[in-house]
Amino acid sequence: MDDVEGEVSIECLPAGKNSPRDAEDAPPIPEPEELGVSSGLGYANLTGWVLMKLVANRDKDRYHLGEAVKQMDEAKIAMVVQHLRKYPTRYLREFQRILQACQNEDSRNW
Repeated sequence: MDDVEGEVSIECLPAGKNSPRDAEDAPPIPEPEELGVSSGLGYANLTGWVLMKLVANRDKDRYHLGEAVKQMDEAKIAMVVQHLRKYPTRYLREFQRILQACQNEDSRNW
Protein backbone atom coordinates (compact mmCIF):
# COMPACT_ATOMS: atom_id res chain seq x y z
CA MET A 1 0.00 0.00 0.00
CA ASP A 2 1.34 3.47 -0.86
CA ASP A 3 0.51 6.83 0.68
CA VAL A 4 -1.39 9.38 -1.36
CA GLU A 5 1.74 11.23 -2.43
CA GLY A 6 3.45 7.94 -3.27
CA GLU A 7 6.43 8.67 -1.04
CA VAL A 8 6.02 5.81 1.41
CA SER A 9 5.39 2.17 0.70
CA ILE A 10 3.96 0.11 3.54
CA GLU A 11 3.99 -3.66 3.39
CA CYS A 12 1.16 -5.19 5.44
CA LEU A 13 1.67 -8.83 6.30
CA PRO A 14 -0.81 -10.90 8.30
CA ALA A 15 0.19 -12.93 11.32
CA GLY A 16 1.05 -16.51 10.49
CA LYS A 17 2.56 -15.58 7.11
CA ASN A 18 6.07 -14.72 5.96
CA SER A 19 7.47 -11.83 4.00
CA PRO A 20 8.54 -12.75 0.46
CA ARG A 21 12.06 -11.71 1.54
CA ASP A 22 12.21 -14.14 4.49
CA ALA A 23 14.43 -17.20 4.43
CA GLU A 24 12.62 -20.43 3.74
CA ASP A 25 12.92 -21.61 7.34
CA ALA A 26 12.11 -18.24 8.92
CA PRO A 27 9.39 -18.36 11.56
CA PRO A 28 6.09 -16.79 10.46
CA ILE A 29 4.99 -13.39 11.68
CA PRO A 30 3.68 -13.98 15.20
CA GLU A 31 0.18 -13.29 16.44
CA PRO A 32 -0.04 -10.19 18.68
CA GLU A 33 -0.66 -12.45 21.70
CA GLU A 34 2.67 -14.19 21.05
CA LEU A 35 4.34 -10.80 21.41
CA GLY A 36 2.63 -10.02 24.69
CA VAL A 37 -0.19 -7.86 23.29
CA SER A 38 -3.45 -9.18 24.70
CA SER A 39 -5.81 -6.49 23.40
CA GLY A 40 -5.88 -3.11 21.73
CA LEU A 41 -2.72 -1.31 20.83
CA GLY A 42 0.19 -2.59 22.84
CA TYR A 43 3.90 -3.12 22.59
CA ALA A 44 5.69 -6.31 21.63
CA ASN A 45 7.70 -8.05 24.31
CA LEU A 46 11.47 -7.80 24.00
CA THR A 47 12.15 -11.36 22.85
CA GLY A 48 9.51 -11.25 20.12
CA TRP A 49 10.67 -7.84 18.95
CA VAL A 50 14.30 -9.01 18.73
CA LEU A 51 13.31 -12.08 16.72
CA MET A 52 11.22 -9.99 14.31
CA LYS A 53 14.16 -7.62 13.76
CA LEU A 54 16.54 -10.54 13.12
CA VAL A 55 14.14 -12.24 10.70
CA ALA A 56 13.68 -8.97 8.78
CA ASN A 57 17.46 -8.98 8.20
CA ARG A 58 17.69 -5.33 7.17
CA ASP A 59 20.46 -2.87 8.00
CA LYS A 60 18.05 -0.55 9.80
CA ASP A 61 16.81 -3.44 11.95
CA ARG A 62 20.37 -4.41 12.89
CA TYR A 63 20.98 -0.78 13.84
CA HIS A 64 17.81 -0.75 15.98
CA LEU A 65 18.95 -3.96 17.68
CA GLY A 66 22.37 -2.46 18.35
CA GLU A 67 20.81 0.56 20.01
CA ALA A 68 18.52 -1.67 22.10
CA VAL A 69 21.35 -4.03 23.11
CA LYS A 70 23.26 -1.09 24.57
CA GLN A 71 20.38 -0.63 27.04
CA MET A 72 19.99 -4.31 27.99
CA ASP A 73 21.31 -5.75 31.22
CA GLU A 74 22.69 -9.28 31.47
CA ALA A 75 19.32 -10.73 32.50
CA LYS A 76 17.58 -9.33 29.42
CA ILE A 77 20.35 -10.53 27.13
CA ALA A 78 20.11 -14.01 28.67
CA MET A 79 16.32 -13.98 28.18
CA VAL A 80 16.74 -13.08 24.49
CA VAL A 81 19.41 -15.76 24.00
CA GLN A 82 17.15 -18.41 25.55
CA HIS A 83 14.30 -17.38 23.25
CA LEU A 84 16.47 -17.38 20.12
CA ARG A 85 17.65 -20.94 20.82
CA LYS A 86 14.18 -22.11 19.70
CA TYR A 87 14.83 -20.92 16.13
CA PRO A 88 17.42 -21.53 13.38
CA THR A 89 20.91 -20.89 14.76
CA ARG A 90 21.65 -18.02 12.38
CA TYR A 91 19.39 -15.72 14.45
CA LEU A 92 21.32 -16.39 17.65
CA ARG A 93 24.65 -16.01 15.80
CA GLU A 94 23.55 -12.66 14.38
CA PHE A 95 22.35 -11.46 17.78
CA GLN A 96 25.69 -12.46 19.30
CA ARG A 97 27.53 -10.63 16.51
CA ILE A 98 25.52 -7.47 17.17
CA LEU A 99 26.10 -7.84 20.90
CA GLN A 100 29.85 -8.20 20.35
CA ALA A 101 29.91 -5.17 18.03
CA CYS A 102 28.17 -3.11 20.71
CA GLN A 103 30.57 -4.29 23.37
CA ASN A 104 33.43 -3.26 21.09
CA GLU A 105 31.61 0.02 20.34
CA ASP A 106 32.22 -0.61 16.65
CA SER A 107 28.92 0.10 14.92
CA ARG A 108 30.50 -0.54 11.51
CA ASN A 109 30.13 -4.27 12.24
CA TRP A 110 26.36 -4.15 12.59
